[in-house]
Amino acid sequence: MGESHLVRSVRELLTIYENQDIVHWWERLNSGNILSERGSAKYMVKLCRTGTPDFIVVSSYPLVSSTDMDGKLFAQVDFLECKTEKGKLTKEQKEFKARCTFNYQWANYYVIRDLEEVIKLYASNRHSDTIRKQ
Repeated sequence: MGESHLVRSVRELLTIYENQDIVHWWERLNSGNILSERGSAKYMVKLCRTGTPDFIVVSSYPLVSSTDMDGKLFAQVDFLECKTEKGKLTKEQKEFKARCTFNYQWANYYVIRDLEEVIKLYASNRHSDTIRKQ
C-alpha cells in the first residue's frame, strides 16, 4: 500500500473512531506551502513545518493509582506518521519525534506502516500499559 493510500485509510478510520468516541479529536497535518487563489489575487499559504507528522490525535485514559485521582480521565496526545513498509523518517521527522517525546511527557509518536497498527492503538484499551501510577 502506498503512503498516500495509507494516509487516506487512516483518515477514514480516525473519522469512524471519533464518531464512536474512541478518540476525542484528530487532525490531518500538512507541511509545506500551497498557492491559494481568490479572484485575481494569489496567496502563498504556509502550512505546518517540515517534519510535522501526518496526524495529531487526542484521546483519554483513566488514571489508575492509590490516590483520590482513580478513574479521572487524562488527555493523551499521539502523533502518527504514515510510512510505507520500507519508508524512513526524514531528518526533520526524526527531530520532531525527539522533541515531542522528550519535551511532552504524555505525547507519543508512532510510525504507522499499515492500518492494523492504528486499529491496535485505538480499538483496545492501549493506554493500560502507559498509565502512570502515583
